[in-house]
Amino acid sequence: MVISLEMAASVFEINGVKFGIVICHEGWRYPETVRWAAVRGASIVFHPQFTGEVPDPKFYDYAMIARSTENGIYFASVNYALENQKSTTSLLSPKGECLIKAKAEKQELLTDTIEPGEANRLLAQRLLSNLLL
Repeated sequence: MVISLEMAASVFEINGVKFGIVICHEGWRYPETVRWAAVRGASIVFHPQFTGEVPDPKFYDYAMIARSTENGIYFASVNYALENQKSTTSLLSPKGECLIKAKAEKQELLTDTIEPGEANRLLAQRLLSNLLL
C-alpha cells in the first residue's frame, strides 16, 4: 500500500491565514513535507519536535533556516524544554532570520507577530504548474 503525502497532510486556515504542520523527523529530514504546505498556500508551517541532546546541534538551526528560505514562509519549530536540549523553539522569517528563540533547557512562552503577506512562497510557487491542486 502506498500512502501519498496528499493523503497524510493538510493545510489549515484561521482568520484568512493558511498554515501547515509537519511533525519532528518529517520537518528535519524531508523538506518536501514543508514544501507541500507552502505550495498549497501556507504562510507558516508549525513544526512540533522532540529533540534532546544531539551530536551536531547546528544541523537543526540550519535546517530551520533552510525550510523557511527554500519555501519563502515562516517556520515555527517548537521543542520541549528538555535536559541537555540543543534544539530550541524558534520562529524564522521567510528570509531565514531568527525572529525569536527560546533558551535551552528553559520553559518559556514565546510570542511574536508575523506578517503573512511577507511569506511570498516564491521558490515553492515554481512547482505549482506541475501539480494538480
